[in-house]
Amino acid sequence: MFGTREYLKNNCMYRMAGAILGIFGQSKEEAIYPVYAVDADGKPLDGSKRCRR
Repeated sequence: MFGTREYLKNNCMYRMAGAILGIFGQSKEEAIYPVYAVDADGKPLDGSKRCRR
Protein backbone atom coordinates (compact mmCIF):
# COMPACT_ATOMS: atom_id res chain seq x y z
CA MET A 1 0.00 0.00 0.00
CA PHE A 2 3.01 2.30 0.13
CA GLY A 3 5.22 3.57 -2.61
CA THR A 4 5.32 5.77 -5.64
CA ARG A 5 2.55 5.95 -8.22
CA GLU A 6 4.74 3.91 -10.57
CA TYR A 7 5.54 1.26 -7.95
CA LEU A 8 1.84 0.82 -7.14
CA LYS A 9 0.99 0.79 -10.86
CA ASN A 10 -1.42 3.70 -10.30
CA ASN A 11 -3.63 1.60 -7.99
CA CYS A 12 -5.79 4.36 -6.48
CA MET A 13 -7.22 2.17 -3.71
CA TYR A 14 -3.76 1.21 -2.41
CA ARG A 15 -2.60 4.83 -2.62
CA MET A 16 -5.68 6.05 -0.73
CA ALA A 17 -5.32 3.40 1.99
CA GLY A 18 -1.63 4.24 2.37
CA ALA A 19 -2.43 7.94 2.71
CA ILE A 20 -5.03 7.24 5.40
CA LEU A 21 -2.59 5.15 7.44
CA GLY A 22 -0.35 8.20 7.62
CA ILE A 23 3.23 8.92 8.56
CA PHE A 24 5.88 6.22 8.49
CA GLY A 25 4.03 4.70 5.56
CA GLN A 26 6.34 5.93 2.82
CA SER A 27 8.45 3.59 0.77
CA LYS A 28 12.19 3.49 1.44
CA GLU A 29 12.74 5.55 -1.73
CA GLU A 30 10.48 8.35 -0.45
CA ALA A 31 11.11 8.32 3.29
CA ILE A 32 13.43 10.77 5.04
CA TYR A 33 13.38 10.91 8.84
CA PRO A 34 16.11 13.30 9.98
CA VAL A 35 17.61 12.92 13.43
CA TYR A 36 19.24 15.88 15.13
CA ALA A 37 21.95 14.99 17.64
CA VAL A 38 23.86 18.29 17.82
CA ASP A 39 22.96 21.98 17.87
CA ALA A 40 24.20 24.72 15.53
CA ASP A 41 27.42 24.98 17.56
CA GLY A 42 28.08 21.24 17.34
CA LYS A 43 27.18 20.61 20.98
CA PRO A 44 25.16 17.46 21.78
CA LEU A 45 21.43 17.85 22.35
CA ASP A 46 20.63 16.45 25.78
CA GLY A 47 17.23 17.94 26.60
CA SER A 48 18.53 20.18 29.39
CA LYS A 49 17.62 23.40 27.55
CA ARG A 50 14.38 24.66 26.04
CA CYS A 51 14.10 25.38 22.35
CA ARG A 52 13.82 29.09 21.51
CA ARG A 53 11.42 30.00 18.73
